[in-house]
Amino acid sequence: MSDVYARWRAQYVRAAGNIFYVDYNQKQEADPKNAVTCSEAHGYGMLLSVYNNNQQDFDGFVRYFDVFRNRNGLLSWQQIRDHSGRLVNTPDGGCNSATDGDIDIAHALFLAADKWPMMGDASGRAAPSDYARRAVDLCKAIWEHTVNTELWCFVLGDWVTKDDKKFWHITRTSDFILSAVAVFARRDTERASGWQRLLDNTITIIQHLHTAHPTGLLPDFATMDHGHWIPVKSQVLESKHDKDFHYNACRTPWRLAVYLKETGDQRVVPVLQAMARFFDRQEEIRAGYHLDGRPYADYGDKAFTAPAWSCLHVMGSPHAQRVWKAISEEEPSYFGDSIEALCVAQCRHGVLGRRRMHAVRVDVLHWVDYLAAGGYFLCFMNGVINANCEMVSARVSKDMISHSNSSLRSTERVRISPRSHVLQYEVQIKELFEKHPTKPSRERASGCFAILSEIIPFLGTLGPIVQLIKDELYSSVYSEDLTSSSEEPFVERLPYFSAVNRICEARTTEGVKTTETLTELQQKLKFREYDLQILQRKNLALKQEISDRVASERKLREEISGLEEVIRKQEGDKGSLKTVHSKAEEGLKRVIEDLQTSLAQSNHIIEKLTVFKSAYDEPTEEGTYEEEKDKSKQQLVIDSQGMVEYDIYQAERLEEQFADILNWQLDDYESALAQLRKKREILAGVTTNEEEREESYRIELNDIVNGFKKRVADLLEEQQLLKKHIQGLKIVLANYAGDKLMAAVQRTADEALRKYAFALHYSEDDGQTFYPCKTMQYCNKCGDRTIVCPHRTLYSETVRIPLSITHLKFTHPSLRLRTNFNRLTFEANLANRLVEPSEEIGVTEDESMEVSQSFKKIWQGFYENREGTRPRISRPVPLNKLLGLIQEIYDTRWAFEEDIEKDLQRDRALTKFVDFFYELMESRYQIKEIARKAIHDIFTALQHSEETSSAVAIFVRHLSGDEDAMWKYITLARKLFATYEVLDAAAYRKIIQIIYPSRTKEIYDQMELEFVAFSKNRFSKEMVEEHLMHMLRTNIEPNQKFFFRTLKRFDYQEQGFLSYDDFDEALGQILPGAPTRMKRMRYRLSELDVGKDTVPLERLALIGSYISLYCSYLSHWVPQALVATDFMNDAYFSSPGTAGEMGGPRSGREASTLGDSPEANAGMQEEIEDILYGHVENDVLDEQAIEEEAMRMAKRVTIMQRMEKDTGDEEEEDQLSDLPSMRLSMAYP
Repeated sequence: MSDVYARWRAQYVRAAGNIFYVDYNQKQEADPKNAVTCSEAHGYGMLLSVYNNNQQDFDGFVRYFDVFRNRNGLLSWQQIRDHSGRLVNTPDGGCNSATDGDIDIAHALFLAADKWPMMGDASGRAAPSDYARRAVDLCKAIWEHTVNTELWCFVLGDWVTKDDKKFWHITRTSDFILSAVAVFARRDTERASGWQRLLDNTITIIQHLHTAHPTGLLPDFATMDHGHWIPVKSQVLESKHDKDFHYNACRTPWRLAVYLKETGDQRVVPVLQAMARFFDRQEEIRAGYHLDGRPYADYGDKAFTAPAWSCLHVMGSPHAQRVWKAISEEEPSYFGDSIEALCVAQCRHGVLGRRRMHAVRVDVLHWVDYLAAGGYFLCFMNGVINANCEMVSARVSKDMISHSNSSLRSTERVRISPRSHVLQYEVQIKELFEKHPTKPSRERASGCFAILSEIIPFLGTLGPIVQLIKDELYSSVYSEDLTSSSEEPFVERLPYFSAVNRICEARTTEGVKTTETLTELQQKLKFREYDLQILQRKNLALKQEISDRVASERKLREEISGLEEVIRKQEGDKGSLKTVHSKAEEGLKRVIEDLQTSLAQSNHIIEKLTVFKSAYDEPTEEGTYEEEKDKSKQQLVIDSQGMVEYDIYQAERLEEQFADILNWQLDDYESALAQLRKKREILAGVTTNEEEREESYRIELNDIVNGFKKRVADLLEEQQLLKKHIQGLKIVLANYAGDKLMAAVQRTADEALRKYAFALHYSEDDGQTFYPCKTMQYCNKCGDRTIVCPHRTLYSETVRIPLSITHLKFTHPSLRLRTNFNRLTFEANLANRLVEPSEEIGVTEDESMEVSQSFKKIWQGFYENREGTRPRISRPVPLNKLLGLIQEIYDTRWAFEEDIEKDLQRDRALTKFVDFFYELMESRYQIKEIARKAIHDIFTALQHSEETSSAVAIFVRHLSGDEDAMWKYITLARKLFATYEVLDAAAYRKIIQIIYPSRTKEIYDQMELEFVAFSKNRFSKEMVEEHLMHMLRTNIEPNQKFFFRTLKRFDYQEQGFLSYDDFDEALGQILPGAPTRMKRMRYRLSELDVGKDTVPLERLALIGSYISLYCSYLSHWVPQALVATDFMNDAYFSSPGTAGEMGGPRSGREASTLGDSPEANAGMQEEIEDILYGHVENDVLDEQAIEEEAMRMAKRVTIMQRMEKDTGDEEEEDQLSDLPSMRLSMAYP
């Protein structure tokens, strides 16, 4: 057992009961993460067990194989550990097979049959092993389910069938295990010819691949192409490197080297030589190469290094030792470690089960011995040493020996004299001893006894004595046991020394076997000791880990107990505080309610009775009475009709306060939503648990929305009650309105008579303090207790003055109630006030002559289609808040349309932009009435900012249904601007080349100059965006003009619109890469506003512009090539008249052009010079760049002036031939 195998076994071999398997996913790099082993790993484990004489592990692997064989008799390719810890097949295709694993398993079974022919049966007795039978059965399954007998190659597994057009013609080089196939051809006799043909064709495949790539490197997968095997061209099964020397093909150098070493088949030598040359040149073996030898990995792996060493080792390369050292430096892994152990077992220590091919050479040596008795020659054959230093005995022909003996005897009788007997027997003994030089031997003994028997008759009287001696010696030499012989006599007695030799040989054999068994047991003992040491170390580590975990658990439990105690204490404190706070809150609520009630009552009394009371301590002249009145307020008339009018006035003021409160509630609600969104964005970068974050966000959002709904519902209920109260007051006032003239006369008379009323006040402290006389009667018209009152009938009364009174004072009544309520104005509008709210007639915004056509559509839809009402007080919406709301609506609409684009079945969910806006607002504000008020406020703010903000103007066009793609075009442009950290002139040039592709350099120069003129040479993202929106708003955007003019060519009937088929055809010619689904969706959205198949060219031009930029966005801002470039110059350098085709003519700077007159050109030149050389705030310009820009502008102006003159000079025409369309249409803000 080698050290490499011992380490490998300890690291990867695992047991589950009495079955063994190889754990190949310890690093959890395989898919799925709970995978445990696979058929490839199992084949490696069985091979290594045989090579290292470990039958115990091998039998455990065989039992595992029996458990997980699939329906075809092959090993299921992958097993996982389920939630209960059991080993089961991978659910998705795990019961299929992988060819290379089954080949290795069958090969290992044949090797085991040779190494362990006997094995113990169930009763412990020795019995023949069944490894060979198992191997043949597995070979049959491999042949039937994983061999393509049409192309004579291995397929990827039993899951590939003839009907599989993709994989049936594909083979994997990791299955080229030629040494195993050669064994199958010898041992599987039923399919021997088939295996041999498969072996030959596999070598042909290797030769085909080697011919195309002389490096010798093979691809992971190969396919048949017009009768020739080539590498696959792209990914077919595993990765993009299926066509390269990757983790399947990396094993081919090792497999081919083992095959050459075992069989000596010269057909694979050219491939191995090429591989050896390639690996010799590599300073470091990389983990992956293209077939031309270029590495694509910058790291190494044993799975590549070990097979390379095998190739170099077998081919005798001097660099093999260097590569061997590099193996130990690689990172350990199941795949690399397994291949390393197999390379060591098969290439360094020899191949088990190999048939040695001995070249036996037999030489015939002639030994000529001249015998005096007749001069005959005796020839015999002698064995010589073969090429492997093994002695092969060449047996002398029986016929030749018998013929020689008979000839010799015949010669004796005829030609030799009796005295030649000695020489005859001497020659026989010499031949016998030379033929059998080892002594003692059975042949020498039997020969000697035969010669002795022939000599005895010639001894005469000594014959009987010698016969007795011979018989005694014969009984002493030969035992009673019999043995067979190849010569006569065929059965003879066995000599004692032969029996002793046999016993010694048997003991020697037993001793060798015992020694081998002892050595094997010692190795196993060492192995067990090594396992025991590892287990002891692991046991100690686990004990330490358990001790640490116990200590940590104890510490955590103590901390948890402490925290639980703190929690219990805090919960107790929390309960106590909650109780105290609840009681305090209830008390405060009662106090607040009492105070509110008291305050309301006090306010009511103060407003109606004591507010603005003017007391006059001393009488004033009648002429100064009106001057003392507060001119900013009106006197409150205290009668039935006056009090009703005052109540209506106060109720209307309260109604206005409710409207203000509602506006404040809307502001608070929107602020809360904005803060919640900001909090969500902040937590998105901090909190890792997305579900908890979203759940918290939903809870807070529901709290905010529910609180808003409750507050607004209460407010609306109060408003309804107030409206009912106002209606009741108006009914009462209407009842008083019939006697309006008499009430006015009475009020005037009362006011006049009030000047003649007097009240009596007295003092008991010498005039320091005066008090009203409470015994006098109160007059409600004078508003005081009067002693003289013109409103009462004539009467007389005696007033008794107590002695304590020191002073008396007569004054006019001092009670004067004044208020902001203007009774005259109120009564002037009394007729309108008495009309029911539903009957009020007013002018709505859509009837106003000051609004734009777009807003007329918006207001008309609001009042007629959406049941909108004009609120009493509109809520002002600042511009920055309005722009934020617009962007939020755009973002939501973008996500909505993206969902529709992803789902082909959601086309029916397309809605107009304005319908989407109303749905979003109603979802935002929950209550329909509040949503209508918020929409009215937003429309009012949009109308106010329409002229001053391009973003607002574009949004209004979308709401009115005039556009539906411009906002998406601007959104994509913003995404493009955001990719630049600093936006300068160079970045702007790149941006316009992306947005406006396929233009000439002159057009890009002119675009840059137009932006410089627009922005006053200030480069920023905001300015670029503002310039783009300005061009879109004024219909002078280059893409918009280009697509308009190009699409107009397809309007054959000059209707001003295109059907979808015409638009699809046109855009397909202009922009071939435009997505069909996007074209159809954008056209359908436009149809919702204008009708089926009648989308105007202006809208289609914007759709084309958006799709062009969207295609660039999808390709990571790669400019899209436009086909119809013949209209680009004409579309860009268009005159004002033609530009006016899109949206009509414009006045002022928007319709200005270059080249109309020298004066215009001169003005243009002055403006550009002012921009280039003038003061630029917060910018530092490069002087050289300014000069170059000025020279370029001067040159362009000169060229345009020449074009205007049109003198017909041929030389000037030649100069201008490259600029046929230089009449420029520039628009300034």
